[in-house]
Parts: sequence; structure tokens; C-alpha cells
Amino acid sequence: MADPYVTVDEFKTWSSWPTDTDDDPVINDALKSSSSAIDHYCSTQFWKTAAGTNRFFDTCDTRRLRINDAAAVTGIATDKNADGVYETVWAPADFQLLPLNPTAAPETLPFTEILAVGSLTFPAASSEMRVGLIQVTGTWGWAAIPEAVAEATRLMTNRLLKRRQSPEGILNSDDFGTIRVSPREDPDAVRLLTPYRTNRRVGGWAFA
Repeated sequence: MADPYVTVDEFKTWSSWPTDTDDDPVINDALKSSSSAIDHYCSTQFWKTAAGTNRFFDTCDTRRLRINDAAAVTGIATDKNADGVYETVWAPADFQLLPLNPTAAPETLPFTEILAVGSLTFPAASSEMRVGLIQVTGTWGWAAIPEAVAEATRLMTNRLLKRRQSPEGILNSDDFGTIRVSPREDPDAVRLLTPYRTNRRVGGWAFA
């Protein structure tokens, strides 16, 4: 992935961490781990790829294609005869990106689907031909990291750093016994991330 969703300085300000840089490598590692865990939990990525990055997809619906979250889509080409050459280049008038009005939400949403609206259609996937017949070019990820994702990153990183001080799962002890690290997920982090989870299955198709 690219950089973590929160910088070391941002985390230190949020957590009132000492301003010296001795712990910066450890904090950065925890931030990267938390950010990666969030990507896996949500089945998407909130960081952006380089512009002009190609990804490949299939669909059984010749008019509708589900894609990974995309901040921008700049081109589509299809391999109609399944020979590995994407010879059919689509014009902007040939497709429409969804959702409509992505900037009307509280935060700018990514594009998640493409409709074929002109004379061209998506080649239908088949178990008897090669996969990845649709090439989509764009910038993958979200246009901006949602604040809820950044806050979840801070919460998870704080938990990981505390965990370093409790290798046996014991935070402390008092007159009532030991205080252990909870094995459950941080409920606030889960609550923040739940709206961003996606179960969209993209990139291929399960053939009957």
C-alpha cells in the first residue's frame, strides 16, 4: 500500500505522545499495520494508486460491470475474441460511471460500477475462454481518506502500541487480579468502519 492513513506526527498529536522521535519507527510500523488491516476488513483500499493504472475484470452482464473502488476511470478496452489483445477501445460516450452524484454524499464516494450505454457491450465471461476480458484504466481507491477511517486507524494503532507493553496479554495487575487485553475488536473502530465495508465480488466471475 501507499502511506498509512495517518502520519506519525498526526498520531502523536492525537495521542499526546512525547514529541521526541525515538519511537517514530515503531509508531509508523503500527500505523501501516492498522491501515493494512482496515483495507482487509473493508475489502477495499482508501489510498490511491497512480493515475493510469490498469485493472482487469469479467462479467456475465454485458451491460453492467462491477469494479474496485475507483477515484477516477479514464479508459476502457475490451478483448472481444479472448486472444489477450484489448483491441476495442471505448469512447467516453460508450460508458457511464456509477454511483451518480458521488460528491453529493457527506464525503466523495468512489465509482463502483460501469454501465455500457452505447453500441458497445462487455464481452460475457465464459468458463471456456481466458479471464480478464475487460481492461479498465484509472486511479484506484478513494479520492480522499474518510475521517472515520483515519480515526479508526488512530484507535487501532494506539491499541497495537499498548499491546507491545503486554506481550502475555496482561496490561497490569491490582488488588482484584490481573488486567488483560480484551480479545475483542475495538468496538469504536468497528463502528467507524462498518459503513465502509463492501462485499462486492469484483475482478472475476464464478462459472456454473
